[in-house]
Amino acid sequence: MKRLLRGRHAIKVWDTPSMGGAAPRAGARCTMKTIRRLLIPSLLVGMPAAASNANESIYSRVQEIGCHDMSKAFFGSWRCSGPAGYVAEFYDEGNLAGVNIRLGRERTGSSRAAQWRGAGRVFGDLIEWRMMRGQPVGAVLRRYGTESDPGGEERLFEELAVFKLSPDLSCLVGVVEARRPNSDELARALADGARSMPCAQAKD
Repeated sequence: MKRLLRGRHAIKVWDTPSMGGAAPRAGARCTMKTIRRLLIPSLLVGMPAAASNANESIYSRVQEIGCHDMSKAFFGSWRCSGPAGYVAEFYDEGNLAGVNIRLGRERTGSSRAAQWRGAGRVFGDLIEWRMMRGQPVGAVLRRYGTESDPGGEERLFEELAVFKLSPDLSCLVGVVEARRPNSDELARALADGARSMPCAQAKD
């Protein structure tokens, strides 16, 4: 694990082979608190050169007429189509929200849902799909929620959640604080190299 400094920000990220370090040991946790503030420029230094070619974005709406509503009483759930056969499944039960992005309506390969504690609005309006040679390699979703700070106080957050996408495994890899300068560009850059990164754990 590295501890990186930039100005007043101290962040921790797992080393991966593409970043010039060893992969996390089996059973190691890469939590959202661990990567709470990502130092994106430092991460990009060792990313594969192919990531720079994934520079096309396609957008889809989080809620639209074409989405399939699977909601039940007191539990909102719906599925929206994305590019190249990918789908995004959303749920919101008030105190808990989540999204699962995967390939195909039927469960092919593996995917891990990202979950967090909701607070009012929980999803942004769009998913940004990062494309390489016509195939999605990453996705970015704005999300809102609440979490406990180190002192035990509840705080609201707004951040860009970044997912890696592949036929074998899709999952959340990191977040970028929405108020950071150039947060959209940082999230896109992270999504372009997301396939080489480990999955992150859900927020506590």
